[in-house]
Amino acid sequence: LLSTHITTELDRIVHRIIIPSGGRIQTDENKDTLLEDYGILKGSPEQLSMVDKSDILGLRKSTYFFEALCKERVQMAKKYPALTCDRTDIEQMLVLMEGGAEG
Repeated sequence: LLSTHITTELDRIVHRIIIPSGGRIQTDENKDTLLEDYGILKGSPEQLSMVDKSDILGLRKSTYFFEALCKERVQMAKKYPALTCDRTDIEQMLVLMEGGAEG
């Protein structure tokens, strides 16, 4: 068991990741499953309105872009072909699950 806010080494040293948020467990998954299944939808602020809110697990938006954490990355890329859907890493997941930063 390891509890840390330092995420840079997690990709290499852990097998399972539990992410608490608001006093409850938001995610409890195998690390490889997280890195394979989760993704970041990216697009312009105008394109955000086309994304179903139930597909968004976390969001960061600015004047010029948005990034939305989603599960089932491959399916989301098919569902939203006009958007970019990139792989994520643990640090990005944590930032977006906590609401990101408005810029």
